[in-house]
Amino acid sequence: MREYTHLPPAELHQLTDEDACEAIWRQFVCGLYTGCVLGLCAGVCAASLWWMG
Repeated sequence: MREYTHLPPAELHQLTDEDACEAIWRQFVCGLYTGCVLGLCAGVCAASLWWMG
């Protein structure tokens, strides 16, 4: 918990496991969404190149 030592005790108390879990979950969903969008773009690019060639 060293990285949170600069926070006041009240704010430190708010950093619960639930908040951490929610942050990790949001990051996971965001990464999944970004991966899907990038994969879709790559697929469209490859398909159009194949279609033209």
